[in-house]
Amino acid sequence: MESLRAELATAHARVNELARGLQEAARDRDAFKERLSRENERLRDVEKGDNARLVLDAIDALDLSLKSADRSPLAIGVRLIRDDLVNKLAAQGLERLELTGATFDPTQAEAMDTELVTDPGEDGKVTAELRAGYALNGRVVRPAQVRVGRYVQPARA
Repeated sequence: MESLRAELATAHARVNELARGLQEAARDRDAFKERLSRENERLRDVEKGDNARLVLDAIDALDLSLKSADRSPLAIGVRLIRDDLVNKLAAQGLERLELTGATFDPTQAEAMDTELVTDPGEDGKVTAELRAGYALNGRVVRPAQVRVGRYVQPARA
C-alpha cells in the first residue's frame, strides 16, 4: 500500500510538472503571437510610410504648380485633386509637421539653410519651411527641409 501511495505521489508530481510546462508553453506562445502582431503592425506602418512618400512627391509637384497659378478652372481642378490626396493621406494617419517658429529638431527636419536673425529668441528656431515634413502615427516618414535662424549681434556704428 505504501508503495502505491509513493507511486501516486510521484505521478501527481509528474502531472503537476507537466501542467506547469504546458502553461509555460502557452504563455510563450501568447507572447510570441503578441510580438509577431506588433512586428506586423510596424511593418505595415513602414510600408504605409513608403507609399505615402511617393504620393507626397506628387503633392509637392502640385503645390509647386499652384504657386503661380491663377484662378483658372484648371488651377481650381488641380487644387481639388491636391486637397483630395492630402485628405486621403490624413485619413490614413499621415499628418503634416508644423515646424515654423519651433526650435529646430534634427529628428523632424533637415536644416537646408540658415537665416541671420537679430532677435536672440529666434536663434535655433525654424524660420521657414522649404519642403513640408510628415509623420505617420508619430513616426517621421519624411523630414521637413527648413531654414533655421542664427542670431548675430547687430554691429554698432
